[in-house]
Amino acid sequence: MKIESVEIAKHYFKILDNSDYSEMFDWFPDRLTTIEVAYKQAYTKTDYWKFLNWDSVWTRTMKYLKLSKRTEL
Repeated sequence: MKIESVEIAKHYFKILDNSDYSEMFDWFPDRLTTIEVAYKQAYTKTDYWKFLNWDSVWTRTMKYLKLSKRTEL
């Protein structure tokens, strides 16, 4: 069963908003690259887990305003 990338992104943001990171690693790839405007960062599972734990000290709510599929990175 193939899941659309937009649905994966929605699920990802829901997990971040709920701070339920353990669920994320069930389907997490070996490496993840995030792109925020012009900033690109590559993570391993361990590196990303450390980042999420560091980031969890901030109280925040995740909300995406627009989510669309891109064909290029």
